[in-house]
Amino acid sequence: MDRTKGIGGSDANKIISGDWHELWLIKTKRKESDDLSDVVPVQIGIATESLNIDFLERTSNKKVTREVELEQKGFMMSHLDGLIKEDNIVVECKHTNQNNTIENVANYYYPQLQHYMMHSGANEVYLSVFFGNVKYEYVSIESDYTFQNDLYKAEEKFWSYVQSDTEPTEFKELKDKIPTNIKLDGMTTIDMTKNLRWDEITKVIKETKPFVEKNKSAITDLKSLVPDDCRKAFGSGFSISRSKQNKLICSEITTNE
Repeated sequence: MDRTKGIGGSDANKIISGDWHELWLIKTKRKESDDLSDVVPVQIGIATESLNIDFLERTSNKKVTREVELEQKGFMMSHLDGLIKEDNIVVECKHTNQNNTIENVANYYYPQLQHYMMHSGANEVYLSVFFGNVKYEYVSIESDYTFQNDLYKAEEKFWSYVQSDTEPTEFKELKDKIPTNIKLDGMTTIDMTKNLRWDEITKVIKETKPFVEKNKSAITDLKSLVPDDCRKAFGSGFSISRSKQNKLICSEITTNE
């Protein structure tokens, strides 16, 4: 795929970030793309992509068609890591550090994911992520038609500069268009830092650690504060996460979650 012939998913991230000038230089062949062959995180992501999809197939019980290049539509190009054809679900694989969170990964790559869904007509993407060598997780993210509309207009504007061979002048960063609380698996993440009842219960949990029954009761109370449409709630050193089996799991935050 000749990346100078259109706009791909990774380009969407750059366009939303306002990094138009360097991208324009590349698309108009005034500059070569950066050589990523010695960039360790990039190469680890490439090397583990097949294993990543293996994990996704086992945990989701879905068959993934790997390395799918979509037919170009106008300026829109996409090379997908995978596609679940029976359900028309895009698959995107990532590798990040072990202290990162799935929320951060989803936020950072949101333009790329929405570009792929917009191009393919899919309503859903599975974001499949390795965290260092300690954890694997995948989440579902749905099409955001409002954001896709803003993204398409920005891509169209950028491409007009490429076609006319005119250096970009009117552009701006559009990161504020990315939702502040992206729904993962159709559910939200809630910051409970300012919730007084949450703070009160977490103190009880810490104080009752040596007392099993009292501790269990306090954890149950904390779980009761989590709404049904919440995937993760956190604050005051504790988090409650909802598993794909709808089980609430309480854990003490020891790293930057």
